[in-house]
Amino acid sequence: MYQYLGDTGIRMYDLFNGFASYVILIYYFVNFKAKRGLLSKSTELCIKRLSEKKVPSFLYNVNLWTILEIFIIYAVQYELTGLLGVNGFFGDYFGTGANYFGLLIVSPLLLQLLLLLISATPLKHMDLITPSFPLALIFVKLACFFQGCCWGIECSFGLYNHRNDKVEFPVQLVEVGLALIIFIVLLCIKKRAKEGTLYPIYVIAYSATRFFSEFLRREEEVFWIFKKYHILCLMGVAIGVAQYLIIKKNKEKILRFYDRSCYIIIDFIYVVLFGFGVKKEKKSLHRKNNQRADRTQRAQLSDVKFDFAKIRMWILIWTLGLIGQIGWNVEGTWLNTFVYDKIDKNPSIITPMLILSALATTVSIFIFGSLTDKTGKRRNLISWGYIIWGILLMCFATTQIMVKNYFSVAIVCVVLGDMFISFFGSVSTDVGYSTWLTDIMNDENRGQIGAAIAVQSVLGSLLGNIINGKLVGSGSNYTRLFLVIGSLLSVFGIVSIFLFNKKDDIKMYHNKLRPQIKEPFTLKVLFNNKELLFIYICISIFFTGYNTYSPHLGNYLIHYLGYSAEQMGVIQAIPVLMAAMVTIPVSSYINKDKFLEVSALSIIAGFIGVLLVFPLTPESVNTDMIFNLRIFIAIFLVGVSYVVMLQATKTWTKKLAPKDSKGRFEVLFAIAFALIPMTFGSTVGENIVKLTGENIVNEVTNRMEYIPNGSIFLIGALISSLSFIPIMLIKKHSNKRLAEEVKK
Repeated sequence: MYQYLGDTGIRMYDLFNGFASYVILIYYFVNFKAKRGLLSKSTELCIKRLSEKKVPSFLYNVNLWTILEIFIIYAVQYELTGLLGVNGFFGDYFGTGANYFGLLIVSPLLLQLLLLLISATPLKHMDLITPSFPLALIFVKLACFFQGCCWGIECSFGLYNHRNDKVEFPVQLVEVGLALIIFIVLLCIKKRAKEGTLYPIYVIAYSATRFFSEFLRREEEVFWIFKKYHILCLMGVAIGVAQYLIIKKNKEKILRFYDRSCYIIIDFIYVVLFGFGVKKEKKSLHRKNNQRADRTQRAQLSDVKFDFAKIRMWILIWTLGLIGQIGWNVEGTWLNTFVYDKIDKNPSIITPMLILSALATTVSIFIFGSLTDKTGKRRNLISWGYIIWGILLMCFATTQIMVKNYFSVAIVCVVLGDMFISFFGSVSTDVGYSTWLTDIMNDENRGQIGAAIAVQSVLGSLLGNIINGKLVGSGSNYTRLFLVIGSLLSVFGIVSIFLFNKKDDIKMYHNKLRPQIKEPFTLKVLFNNKELLFIYICISIFFTGYNTYSPHLGNYLIHYLGYSAEQMGVIQAIPVLMAAMVTIPVSSYINKDKFLEVSALSIIAGFIGVLLVFPLTPESVNTDMIFNLRIFIAIFLVGVSYVVMLQATKTWTKKLAPKDSKGRFEVLFAIAFALIPMTFGSTVGENIVKLTGENIVNEVTNRMEYIPNGSIFLIGALISSLSFIPIMLIKKHSNKRLAEEVKK
């Protein structure tokens, strides 16, 4: 009845989605005024530079560039959002399309990334763009109404739904009205609301109204009377409130940080667009041997100071940092699932892999960290480390060929291969890349580099889980994963050889290598600082429990619950990303030295998460839908537990470590955080899987297979909870130290 427009054959769904597209475009043209304050800095730079060249005047006309910018923003907001939100990632896995994720998360995130790339003013632009979200939502929901999808509960006073041949409540029409009200409210408060707060207000308003309209939908409840969208809406309100408060309180800091980040991008744009002209003019000025004229001319060409060395530095920081994080995601997550899929479903293979991997990482830090301090050549370590790391990862794919005829040889190659992958991964990133960042860090770029490291760890985990999961796919194609990621690591290593230069080397710190390697084992200072000693014990116990189950999480999801490898990547990616966001509010408590409270809460969060997931069975999970509320919350809480404990203890140990022994105690942190937990945790985890897991005999190979179930999570969480004991001892020594400081 409603599906087509009369006899024209035009689907109403396509018609209203088309309306949404055109209405947004009209909204932009009406609201974007040709003022320089609303143009991006890169656009202003282009206009300024072109106006000084002998080109037709229409090429640097402000109105022309404003229209171009409108089309770019429009394409990202609607067209690209439709591709990713409706037909792509969120549409495939969550079935939410534009209704929730599309116009609430995907579109704004893409827009804010675009604004960063074109160096726009983020808060002003987002305030201007935000009302277009509910405006588009009006037509999108009308399209769904006529399509017959996403209707409400079946009732006698509803409307006939041609799709289901039932009388149902037209909840989409209610949401059209709510979206219209939100749109009008946003327009009314746009001038009075504080700069940058309009988008958080929209997130709060839409999430709150969707929470109540969700009761009228026909989706099944997942917890008491609540459905999956109720949880998402509550999270949306929480995120909106947090963002509103952060912007309101730290607006100036956000703008300063954004300006510093944009500076690098503008430098890059300047080089790409006008580099040749600058080079020609510099030669002319140098022939006159007039440095003052050179500075004056350069200032006239652009308000931005051209610095190719800085651009080169930031290209290296971001490319090497991100590909390194994706490489570590392969090593930490997908090698374990590869063993279960292609070698043998036996935790006895994973345990030596983890132990030797942790040992290789620690040894590489000891030896090569001291070696680079002696030689001062970080660049060679980074470049060749990435090249060898990628080659080893590609070669690792060949181990599955040996399984049929040379099973024992395949196991030895897998264990040793993982050890060497970890060794050279640590050499290139933990030793080379991280120490290089420390070398180049100064008062001007410390904040930017710190932010880049934080973003890379989160973005790398997100992209690693999603991209690597896609590469493996439902057919468990691990060869494709290892070849693609391995080749990227090697390619970036080769490219970095040409981007690095001799200026990236540092002066020699130490002439003798042996004392440097020996120094970390001098523990006298540690035993004199009981508070720090118990913190390291707390770290070891907590992460031993975590490493009891974390290496088996992927195999639990795939081989016990029945998800595909591709689904597993997404299941882990989204909650972990949201867990990483918790570090922002936690930072304020850490700055107030509330380490004990934060650490205790992280232990509790992890335990609650485990209690949610350990009773699950394959029969209680629908693997056709990737979203499972209990798994989502469980992984989120476990992720919060991990990142918050790491954040708190890392800062805590840095504060208490003696000033003349910072390097020594960094190594001790690595031992407490990685070597001890991975050695003991993996051993405990292996025995738990064998004793409590689903054990069956493979009829083809006649070998026993061990599938981890929920028991491993519960026992791992119980081990982590024992870290409350050293926390109590820490509190005792902390109070004693504070009392002595007061007396002084």
